[in-house]
Amino acid sequence: VACEYELKMEDLRKTLAGEREMELQRVRAEILASHAEELRQAATEAADRQSEILERVTNEISVDAESRIAAFREQHQSMMQLKDEQISAHDSQLQLLREAVASEHEVKMEDLRKAL
Repeated sequence: VACEYELKMEDLRKTLAGEREMELQRVRAEILASHAEELRQAATEAADRQSEILERVTNEISVDAESRIAAFREQHQSMMQLKDEQISAHDSQLQLLREAVASEHEVKMEDLRKAL
């Protein structure tokens, strides 16, 4: 009877140990699943935040680029206007020089006619 009792106690211990091990494994699985979900949520939040930052930076770069392009165009137009004014002034000076040369030529021609 004692041997049978000891065998039943040993079976009971093994059963309890097996049940504890199964419970531990179930709890571990739940904890791992919970951690995996938390990591997934953290990764999703990080990806969303990164997307927001990327979009903001892209917009800032775009605005800055557009601003620089507009400033460059304005500077280019100012330079072109200045060049046009310089060309116009040069043309005016050339016209005055032509008129002066033509006038001097006429005076010399008149002096030659008188001398002849």
